[in-house]
Amino acid sequence: MNKEAVISITIHEGRNRQVRRMFDAISHPVLRLKRISFGDIMLQNLKRGSYRHLTKDEINHLQQIAKAGLLKERTPRKES
Repeated sequence: MNKEAVISITIHEGRNRQVRRMFDAISHPVLRLKRISFGDIMLQNLKRGSYRHLTKDEINHLQQIAKAGLLKERTPRKES
């Protein structure tokens, strides 16, 4: 019997290792994580260490939300 599961979750603001900590809290091991988007930007099956250029629409969208003040500045979080 295969004891592995594929779970899809959505978080709106991620901190370092947040997903792993969430699953650790319910004693569920995490074997692999795959980010599929960053905000509204889809990563389109990029391989690890790869990058792609943003489209003009993606750049415009980021500029609009920055001007509207929807991008929050991250404050460092103290680890406990």
